[in-house]
Amino acid sequence: MPGNVSPSDLNKAFLEAFDAPPAPDNVEALRKQIREHEEIDRNRGLFQRIGGLFEGDDERSLTKLKEVEQQARLLESQGKKDELAKLDIPGLVNSDRAAIREQDDASHYASSFVKGVTLFLPNRGKLGWLAPVTAGVVHGLDQVKLSSSVPLQEQAVGFTTGFAKGAAIKLTMDKVSGSSWRTWEKGLVIGGSASGLETVLTPHNWRNERGEFSTATALSRTVESTALGAGTGAVIFPVGHRLFKGASKLTAGRLESSPLASNMGIGFTFGASSGFTGEALTQFQEGKFDPARLTKRTIYQAGIDSLAGAGGHTMGKLYAPSQPHAFFQNQEGRSLLSNLGTAGRRFVPQALLLLRAGTEAPRPAPESLKPPGATAPGERAPEEPPRPGKA
Repeated sequence: MPGNVSPSDLNKAFLEAFDAPPAPDNVEALRKQIREHEEIDRNRGLFQRIGGLFEGDDERSLTKLKEVEQQARLLESQGKKDELAKLDIPGLVNSDRAAIREQDDASHYASSFVKGVTLFLPNRGKLGWLAPVTAGVVHGLDQVKLSSSVPLQEQAVGFTTGFAKGAAIKLTMDKVSGSSWRTWEKGLVIGGSASGLETVLTPHNWRNERGEFSTATALSRTVESTALGAGTGAVIFPVGHRLFKGASKLTAGRLESSPLASNMGIGFTFGASSGFTGEALTQFQEGKFDPARLTKRTIYQAGIDSLAGAGGHTMGKLYAPSQPHAFFQNQEGRSLLSNLGTAGRRFVPQALLLLRAGTEAPRPAPESLKPPGATAPGERAPEEPPRPGKA
């Protein structure tokens, strides 16, 4: 499942927790970190909270901060500055920031798995429409914040855009996977559209660094993510396809013919592409390059989406016959470029003719083609000669 193209879509405090300079050695820094941590927790989405079931270090860290803050308040009131300096406030704050990031990773992978399962549900049979609808609902719920401080209108916008995002990504994946396009073309379209939709339909990405609504910011982020997602998909999908085909040959074609294995294979490829894209954009926006984290995020996301592919296949058997994923089954035929060329040859000349007809003034007909008695524009008609017998 493609990740968000910014460090997080939680809130501005989350960005500060990642990018803030080393914590100063004072009690106010401790209190600020507590406020930021609590704000992050209030704005986690439904499926992001699932990760909290597996990672509790951030909650223990927050409890520790509150205990030390109470102790610091007492020492301040007593004027014991020497004892206050022994609390190691910078170390506690930095440790809490690290715990937040670990929690975000756990939340990200948990929500990615749940959303990813819906993207690999089979979209066929009488109940095939359930797949894009389920993907839409799950993606919508993921953008609903479990906090009473978030206005109902904002919650509605989050669900609506999330629904549109999930349904659109699912429909695009199914349509492109079943096409006869070249593998790199499929990766180009799937990677670019998934990243672009993930960005433009995430409300947080419509706000600039000051938290203000900004169409220019949303457009810039969408263009960046779409371009990088398309380029990454065009490279990773052919590589993943060749690796899967090669492994399948070693098993006499059993992997390709296996619905479970083929779904896990396309899930691994899709996850590697989206994981690389999301982390690369995050590092680009942060202005720093961390190859180890980029590799880790790519591999982890590939593994998560591979498991999601298995989950989608398993759940899909409840309403549709089990079949291998279409991505590995279709033979290459007309490519995307040839289809675009055909469309261009068909519609561009017609558009040019219509444009030309709308801009050119009508020309007078040649004399040889004029009907008897016809006149050119502005030409005076000849007088009719008098008929015999009339004065």
